[in-house]
Amino acid sequence: MNAVAADIFARGFLTGFMDVVSALCGGSVPFETKSLQSASTDILSNAFRKQALVVHAVAKDGGAFVLLLSPQGANSVLAAATGQPPTAEFDLANADLLGLKEIFDPCMGGGVSHFKEKYGKVIGLEKVEVAVSPGADNALFSAILEPSPVLVDFGFSIPPGAGGEGTLVFSGRFEAVIPERDVAAATSKAGGKGVGNPLSQDEISDILKESEPGTEMEPAKAAKKKSEAHSNEAYSRNLDMVLDIRLVATARLGRIEMPISEILALGPGSIIEVGHLVDEPVELLVNDKLIARGDVVVVDEKFGLRITEIVSPRERIESLR
Repeated sequence: MNAVAADIFARGFLTGFMDVVSALCGGSVPFETKSLQSASTDILSNAFRKQALVVHAVAKDGGAFVLLLSPQGANSVLAAATGQPPTAEFDLANADLLGLKEIFDPCMGGGVSHFKEKYGKVIGLEKVEVAVSPGADNALFSAILEPSPVLVDFGFSIPPGAGGEGTLVFSGRFEAVIPERDVAAATSKAGGKGVGNPLSQDEISDILKESEPGTEMEPAKAAKKKSEAHSNEAYSRNLDMVLDIRLVATARLGRIEMPISEILALGPGSIIEVGHLVDEPVELLVNDKLIARGDVVVVDEKFGLRITEIVSPRERIESLR
């Protein structure tokens, strides 16, 4: 394992991941890596057993990513995404896996998108999966263990004071994504630091961000400014990537279940009661998910929808059931 390349890659993935979490909760979500090591099967098994939630995806060209979250960490992200206060414990028995998948799918995508924006390296992911009480998943280990996996423990904080701990595991093959020039610069900057002592956030920022010309300030203030600029720039880039994606929007007047016999009997002049009252708002769905409600209006002799209510994140997740 190249510890420096692995450290830069892990921080890059977590930066993209937390950028999406930041967008969900409407505030900056800082993180800090605590340790980095090559992961044997025993180390992986212990990591899987001690965490409450596992989010994983296999890369299309080989290798895999696994994000393990503590109960407190899983609660913090879920609460931030749904706008609800975090609960004392992560409820494994009643976990809404579809809702969790809707939250973590774009987060994992944000993690790999960081490298497309920074280095032009595209890492395609297969379907993201979410599970609770993971235990030792030997099939998942096989995907990660080619070549030897890297394990990084980290902590994060979500305003206003929530947060938790997690573990990122990824295939060692992804170290090659980091250019040799960045590895060389980081190695020189590290001054002989070992695998268990990864670079600090300020050191990574100094290596990967160019200094602003004509600006002189105290080192601590300069490092803070660079870190904030990097976070804001990454957030904007990740957001811009999805703004042009086209989605199907549908206004739903109502819905009804009918037996096949009645459907076959329909003809011109047939009237179907859709169970929708005249003064009830019409539902707006995007990709078959409820996001808003509104009133029907006429614009230039065409029907339109005036939005009167935006559905809360929790209701959006409930619509997936």
